Amino acid sequence: MPVHLQGTPSNDRVPSACTGGPPRVLVLGLVQVIVDGRPVPLTLSERTLLAGIASAGGRVVTVSALSDWVWGGGHHASPRNRIQALVSAIRRKVAPADLIVTHEVGYQLDPSVGTDLRDRDDLRRQLSSDELTPVERRTLLHGAAALTTGDPLDGCHPTPEVDSLARRLGEEHLELLAERVEADLATGQLDGLAAELSTLTKRHPFHETFHAQLMQVLARTGRQADALAVYRAAFRRLDDELGVRPGPALSAAHQDVLRAVHSIPEEAVVADDPADPAPAGPSGQVAGRPGDEVERDDVGQHAGALHAVPAPRTVPRTVTRLVGWREELARVLGAAEQEDGPAPVVAVTGLGGMGKSTLAVEAAHLLRDRFPDGTLYLDFDSETGRAGISSVLALFLGLLGIHADAVPASHDARVALYRSVIDDRRILIVLDDVPGDLDVSALLPARASSVAILTSRHSLASCQPTVRVRLTGLADDDGAALLRDLLGPDRTDDSPDDVAALARECRGLPILLRVTAQRVAGRPDLTLRKARSTLSAEIAGRPGSGAAARREERTDQAVYAGLGLAEAPLPPEARAVLGDVSHLPFARVSRWLVAALAGGEVAGDTAVDTLHAACLLEPVVQAGRTTQFQLHDLVRLYARSACGDDPAAVAERKDAHLAAVIRRLLVLAEAHARAFPARLLPLPPPHLDPAAPCSLGPTGSRAEAESGSVGPDPDDPPSPDDALVFFRTEQDTILTCVRWAAEHDPAAAWRLLGLMAHHAQASVEPGLWTAAARAVHDALTETTPDGRRGRAHLMLAESLIRHEASDSKHAAPLAVRARRTLHLEGDQLGAVAAAVVIGRCQRANGRRAAAEEALGWAGATVDDGTPRELHGYVELAWGSLLDDYDELRPARTHLLRALEHLEGTGDWAGLATAQFALARVHRRLGEYEAGLPRCDVAMELFARLGDVNGRTAVLDTRADLLVHMGEPAAALEAAREAVDQAGQRRDAFMLHRAQRTVGRALAGLGRLDDAEEALRASVAGFEALVRPLSLAASLRDLGRVLQLVGRVDEARTIFLRERACLERAGLVDLTELDELISRLDARREGTRPVARRRRGRGA
Repeated sequence: MPVHLQGTPSNDRVPSACTGGPPRVLVLGLVQVIVDGRPVPLTLSERTLLAGIASAGGRVVTVSALSDWVWGGGHHASPRNRIQALVSAIRRKVAPADLIVTHEVGYQLDPSVGTDLRDRDDLRRQLSSDELTPVERRTLLHGAAALTTGDPLDGCHPTPEVDSLARRLGEEHLELLAERVEADLATGQLDGLAAELSTLTKRHPFHETFHAQLMQVLARTGRQADALAVYRAAFRRLDDELGVRPGPALSAAHQDVLRAVHSIPEEAVVADDPADPAPAGPSGQVAGRPGDEVERDDVGQHAGALHAVPAPRTVPRTVTRLVGWREELARVLGAAEQEDGPAPVVAVTGLGGMGKSTLAVEAAHLLRDRFPDGTLYLDFDSETGRAGISSVLALFLGLLGIHADAVPASHDARVALYRSVIDDRRILIVLDDVPGDLDVSALLPARASSVAILTSRHSLASCQPTVRVRLTGLADDDGAALLRDLLGPDRTDDSPDDVAALARECRGLPILLRVTAQRVAGRPDLTLRKARSTLSAEIAGRPGSGAAARREERTDQAVYAGLGLAEAPLPPEARAVLGDVSHLPFARVSRWLVAALAGGEVAGDTAVDTLHAACLLEPVVQAGRTTQFQLHDLVRLYARSACGDDPAAVAERKDAHLAAVIRRLLVLAEAHARAFPARLLPLPPPHLDPAAPCSLGPTGSRAEAESGSVGPDPDDPPSPDDALVFFRTEQDTILTCVRWAAEHDPAAAWRLLGLMAHHAQASVEPGLWTAAARAVHDALTETTPDGRRGRAHLMLAESLIRHEASDSKHAAPLAVRARRTLHLEGDQLGAVAAAVVIGRCQRANGRRAAAEEALGWAGATVDDGTPRELHGYVELAWGSLLDDYDELRPARTHLLRALEHLEGTGDWAGLATAQFALARVHRRLGEYEAGLPRCDVAMELFARLGDVNGRTAVLDTRADLLVHMGEPAAALEAAREAVDQAGQRRDAFMLHRAQRTVGRALAGLGRLDDAEEALRASVAGFEALVRPLSLAASLRDLGRVLQLVGRVDEARTIFLRERACLERAGLVDLTELDELISRLDARREGTRPVARRRRGRGA
């Protein structure tokens, strides 16, 4: 049969590129597009997009799929526009060649374009023919394998979709390599094969096929000893690092080498430790590590070394397949790798029914061969286990070869004998379902040669585990896999979505998955969807009626029994706290919250530690936050049902507990708000109304709140970093408390929202905060001073949050109303803050006069008694306003004053904003070198704040500076990063400002068509946001680009639009722009432009 290698020369090599003809896309290595024999330079995003289209096998790829491919979970704000821009850029680079075809829903690779992936698939199809000779097959395999030139999809964004395909392509390449080597062996082409396989085994140390092939090559070339050495090294690596024996391929290669050696030198088969005999293994050999290779006829001479009593193997057989827990299993197996030091003790803990025993038994079977002296297993729920440690010692001693008559009667003597017997042995000890109050240290090994695995529903701190593995719930995919195993394909294959939904409803609990599967399996009429609905109602506390209710109750009791909840040995105080937490509407709780329920910090810590040790309270660890704790849904449901109180009593106790939590939260939030590194908004006054449920007034509530060391230590107040962590951790708790307090104590609710307002500005979804604020606003009344003040504080905070979210149009009226009320109520600091926000909003809205009025009033109101931070914010707002209206030197003066006021106050937000505002002024004054260091300072401060929007703004400003410093390439990279960040954060204002900077950078690189596209996107965005000054700046840049390409009429139209924007924004000095338009008119009419007298700028 003729062999057809597309573009493959006769020496089996495939060129990396083709010359002439249509383009060729390479994805089996560094992603490239080859045009006329040369690679075309691509950006990271362009390369990723092209790879996604090229790897689709000629199919049309939708915009949605490409968005997932390029950006993963963090979708771009406008993916269709961005993808269009990327496609346009790629087309320009390969022009005039055809590369990408546009369809209504997406994009497709032009059929004329070749790809290495398509070539490889074509060669694989040829390989499926039965008519190939061995030589032809080898030729095709060499051609297919050579198409992979590196790591597949190299140079792409590492999104989940890219990584998944890259792994699959890499695995397919390894399969091809193995087939190609097999073909080389079949045709006797061994030149260079040993060296290549040596390299492959080093790169892929657990790829048994490559090791087996290397052994074959070495044996065929007379290097049998080297072949056996390869086997021994592979055996040890598999044993030491994975705890498994070689598979069929490697074992068969080993046997082949042994059969081919008629006389093996003695030194090649001596055991690692000849003095250490090994127990008999299969096939008439002495079991042990590699190096013990002995022919069947030689077994007799080693028989005397075998133990008279067989090594105990008491681990029960595996009755179920282990599903999930891969990382946890790896940690258990990894503990057996320890060579010295104390003996490894692995504690596998979690609620009952989590699969702890299954995991321990699976690990014991996998580790069996590492422990030639035996595996001891005991279930403490057995008769022997319940009899006590002395009975267990007697059992183990008998299994280890001690005659019953020689087992001592006293407990201490049994412990001493047991330790002596196991001291020099390699033994695995598995203790299952260890009670929390039982000391099993007498059963644990003392040397690292042995290992103990313990399972329990308790923390087992008294055993001092060296490795702790806590099972908290299966992942959704693993839960669905367990359901499929339990129910079988007949019930699951036709409804994969229902299987996944039912698995999610089981909350990752293996026991609930098993009980649910039993219920479904026993009722052919019960669909998976109905089972999920019933289970959901049970967990939500909505039981059925009649026979259905009785079935559900039996199911509940079975699950609770499996979880071990009813018999959990809890002190009454801890059980009471468990019930209290279960009734509260918090998904997660901190230690301080439990302290509020328990009556003090010491009692709260004791309750948390007790519940955590019983695996009833699970820790939640997140970066940048304090550790919190959560109840599993079924633990919560059980704890509620165990209370047994009537609904009215439960509701009354719940309200009392929430009031106590809010009282404590008010004190903590106020202390941390004072340290928060943003100080523009005033703090609410203390909540002292004695009639309010959450009051800290003189009725004893404050004393109650402070009795448990609720607040921070007065001698060690919170730092700004502490404040950031506190509000980041507690934001959900605060919002939950606000929703309850809006109905029961609105005065407490508005104070909580006010205390977290600065955090909400940068870190909370605006809709969540504003929705809570509206509910509280409606609950407050205008008839009391506190109600009026609360409404004003909420309006002020909402106006700032809306302004920062690019909604200055709706923010300004809120700030105006807040200023008026706060001024009338005598809160001058709050009124000044509101005036600053008004100035910011009206500046963004292009209403200069309104901004100046507000800032002028603020400047006249502050005095020497005003906090320095507020002075700084007034100066900062003035500087930014004057910068927008081209009064640069006065702007710089105000911004430098702002820095003087803010320096040393701990207000990082104000300092960062002032620094990058100064950087913008430096850029406009041509002081580029002075601007970059200010960007660096601002970037560091915004990073400490965790303010991604601020960092994006600085990144854009830095890019703008680089454009004007003559570094457009570096500027383009920074500006595109700003575009991506703004898109992911859905910050429309920053997105369109960064698009403008991208356009400037592209213009600096001479890429005027691309610059026009970016600038038009910026113009359209600012038009939608109604930001006249920002729109005018983008129009100016767009007009200049149109001038450069000779489109004078279009440029003139753009400049006229800019003029209209500036007039609307209150800019009166338009001389420069008018002269520019006049010059364009003269060019159109062929006349000399008329010079106009320049007028001075207005305010």
